[in-house]
Amino acid sequence: MILSQLSRFAKRLWARLSTVTNQFFRRLTQPASPNLVTGTLADLPRRRSELLAENALLRQQLIVLHRQVETPRLTWRDRLSLLSR
Repeated sequence: MILSQLSRFAKRLWARLSTVTNQFFRRLTQPASPNLVTGTLADLPRRRSELLAENALLRQQLIVLHRQVETPRLTWRDRLSLLSR
């Protein structure tokens, strides 16, 4: 009986933690603002290295998407460059 209660508690705790974590990452990855001015102001305190890394990642994504293939496929070089970020 105690074991089943403990198991139910652990399942509820795990479900709650995963929900909170999911909400946190959704909030963390949302764009700052759709407005260009406020978006630019939000980027001002970011370090130059962060902006350069983000630009490199976005350029790599565009390279993959602009290939003349119906479904973009990642090459091993693409995967390596994405993993190094």
